[in-house]
Amino acid sequence: MLEGVAMKLSDICGYYNPSFFNMVLETEENIEVALNKYSATFAHEFIHYIQDIILPYNIRVNLSRLLWFSDIQQFALRNGYIMRPFNNWGDEAKTTILQFNMSIGNNSSECQFIDTVRNLGDAFVSYKEASGFDEAYSKQYRQFKIYKYSVCVNGKDTYNLGARDLMEYIAYKIETKHFETANRFHQLPYESIDLLFTHYGLTHVPDEIRLCIAEVCLYNDNPIRFLFLNFLENEEFKQGVKTLSYEEIYNKFLLLEFETVDGVKETIKHKTNRRLKQFESILSKHYTNFVGIKEWIQRVNIFAETELSERFIFSDLYKMDTNAFVEMISWMIDKIGLPLVLNNKEECVSLQSHQYNIDEFVQFYILQQFFVYALTATDVKGICPIYKFCRANGDICDIQCSSNLQIENIESRQCPYYRFLKSYGLLNVEMR
Repeated sequence: MLEGVAMKLSDICGYYNPSFFNMVLETEENIEVALNKYSATFAHEFIHYIQDIILPYNIRVNLSRLLWFSDIQQFALRNGYIMRPFNNWGDEAKTTILQFNMSIGNNSSECQFIDTVRNLGDAFVSYKEASGFDEAYSKQYRQFKIYKYSVCVNGKDTYNLGARDLMEYIAYKIETKHFETANRFHQLPYESIDLLFTHYGLTHVPDEIRLCIAEVCLYNDNPIRFLFLNFLENEEFKQGVKTLSYEEIYNKFLLLEFETVDGVKETIKHKTNRRLKQFESILSKHYTNFVGIKEWIQRVNIFAETELSERFIFSDLYKMDTNAFVEMISWMIDKIGLPLVLNNKEECVSLQSHQYNIDEFVQFYILQQFFVYALTATDVKGICPIYKFCRANGDICDIQCSSNLQIENIESRQCPYYRFLKSYGLLNVEMR
């Protein structure tokens, strides 16, 4: 899959869809050709895939999305319809949506990327109060604050910092080290951590330590707040980092504990293991009708627990020489694969060394498209949300299918969307 460093004259853009285990290479070229041609882009998005299966913040978002789907499903089963855009959330879903929106960073269309940062202001903090049931420890409802960090950029733009900045920084840093053809991206979010370290007087901190810090922050449920409190605005750290080596910091971070608002402390090891168990349990229950997906979830969980935990895998990938990095990515693909890779035409392949049925992995993409369909309102009603996908993948779908969502038109055909609706009891639900 990856062929090493500086093989291509140019690369393309791509993106990974968190929680749905698929990446898109933004090209019209045949997807098999694109996979072998654009190594830097593939590596960048593959890093995001690995983030999704090991980092506690990412796993939490994944589990939250399944909760959101459950709210949509339960409303539909009670009422026989879904009013788009859906907004009938339960209390727990409302809290997790607020936590996501406050902690992920600048994910709105306004000021999402900033090409050049000439000036970066001090961060200013805002928060909202929320409550929720503490399933992990106190087993009771508690009050807490959800924080958001923003900065003024170039004297005019307000940019919301968040987990996205850390995830993109990690992937971009690894990509640009190992591939000379890596694309040069917007300074925000891709160089956020470097810009912040400069602004807060930490220019002397080496890249490998910065990347390790970015990674450890994503073990916290509000990564950017953790970054500011424990590193950027922490005088003890700012003094100590001058004398500590990368290895000393790496080992010190492995012993870190996170403290809840109730004062309960949890080590990185314990939190990782807890989230991985939730990952396997909750995802397996959600995809209970898909044997291949359940087997893949179990395989991923074992791999994450045995090969990715009790280490900082992204820091390790950054420190490797390029040949070792390429071998590591290939080895990961061999062990756990990658459910789906698509191009702009939505042609797809599944990268698996094991005999899993791609028909099942399509369910990840269908769930993603269902969310898009249910949470937005368009003038066009009754159009199948995966119609374009099916037209592009005749080996998976019946390409003669019409775009109409009437169940009598799709029931007897090779229709992955029909299988999705049937699995979750949504066959007779009207989408309004």
